[in-house]
Amino acid sequence: NTSGIFGDEVFVKFFRLLTPGPNPDIEVQAALSHVGCPNIGEVLGWVAGTWRDSRTGQPVTGDLALVQRYYPGSVDGWHLVHQAEGFGPESYALGAAVARVHQDLVQAFGVRTVAASELAARMAARLALAVQTVPQMQQMAGPLHEVIDRVAGLADVRVQRVHGDLHLGQVLHTDDGWLVLDFEGEPGGPAESRRVFDHPLRDVAAMIRSYAYVAGESGRRWRQAQDQFLAGYTAAGGADPAAHSVLFTAYLVDKAAYEAVYEQRNRPD
Repeated sequence: NTSGIFGDEVFVKFFRLLTPGPNPDIEVQAALSHVGCPNIGEVLGWVAGTWRDSRTGQPVTGDLALVQRYYPGSVDGWHLVHQAEGFGPESYALGAAVARVHQDLVQAFGVRTVAASELAARMAARLALAVQTVPQMQQMAGPLHEVIDRVAGLADVRVQRVHGDLHLGQVLHTDDGWLVLDFEGEPGGPAESRRVFDHPLRDVAAMIRSYAYVAGESGRRWRQAQDQFLAGYTAAGGADPAAHSVLFTAYLVDKAAYEAVYEQRNRPD
């Protein structure tokens, strides 16, 4: 996508990869706005349009741009943690904000129950692709698959709409607190895969992996911030990773495998 700011008041995100139907970013944020979620940017509107499908030549309709309120002086989480000497209180508040968004996603879209083996199969397929793409992972493939295979032995799992691509760059620190952004999931993935219900701990694990990136640059103090994020998340009613350790550990492996593929394709050094 490409974004523009107009008059320090309006933020417009133009989607460059167009798909027919509603864009998940607009679909989710409009639904969250409807239920009064306080932790997303204010949605002012969106732009839809019609174009011809390059394969069929038939007209299709979809979303072109999202229009939101702009927040002067705000900073995303990635830049904030590099500026801040201590990130504990902000990290706790961020965890609470993510938990509230997850609760509001349930209110907006409901919940479903799936077999744990279905979640395990999704993660195993992504791990297999990662091992195929990143040769350095081949020697650890067996133990990593064992972590994911344990998920299949769990009872049925309650799933919901989630963010799907959560990290420190997808959250905004404003004078009014934390806002969660960019609900379109992985933009390069198929549209239907970005609407799949999943467990909210997938987002939590993804954020913890984002903290690990910071730790690689900034040292041990970010482990405390990571713990504060988890404390804030559970205190605000989110699922406790300690009570779902098999699932949470599998999601950590799942996200790390995704990151290995991303780095191999974009920053191979």
